[in-house]
Amino acid sequence: MIYLESFEKFDQDKLFASGLWVFSRKRGRLLLGKRSDQVTRPGVWGVFGGKIESGERPLEAAKRELLEETGWSGDMKIGTLRCYDSDTFKFYNFLALIEDEFIPELDPRECSAYLWADLDNLPTPLHYGVRWILKRDRNTIEKFLQRWGRNPETA
Repeated sequence: MIYLESFEKFDQDKLFASGLWVFSRKRGRLLLGKRSDQVTRPGVWGVFGGKIESGERPLEAAKRELLEETGWSGDMKIGTLRCYDSDTFKFYNFLALIEDEFIPELDPRECSAYLWADLDNLPTPLHYGVRWILKRDRNTIEKFLQRWGRNPETA
């Protein structure tokens, strides 16, 4: 049986979710999780995130999902990235810069593996949402990393 959380429909049958693109300041690498066989789109690499609970703000939901899926809740610099918005689904993407890489305590229902990857050497297959953002916002991501003291070109 596939483990699926029921998404609440808040606005005319639209589903709302959010996630964090977590980067290490020291190494400049992105944290990705490989989706488990128990969720939709299994086996693809993506950022950590999920549904927005009733009464939650998108960033609060993204931080909660990161905690639930990796066990991490430390300090981070936050930036907004892009919101994917269709008739039935809205996903808020946030950038997060943490000091150093960590070993996640993965929720096995959500993820089967993790890795820290350079933007120029990402694993495959990538989640379609990650590919979509990278095509549109790679420059925004790099500017965010440079602003907070990490230049990915000097990694």
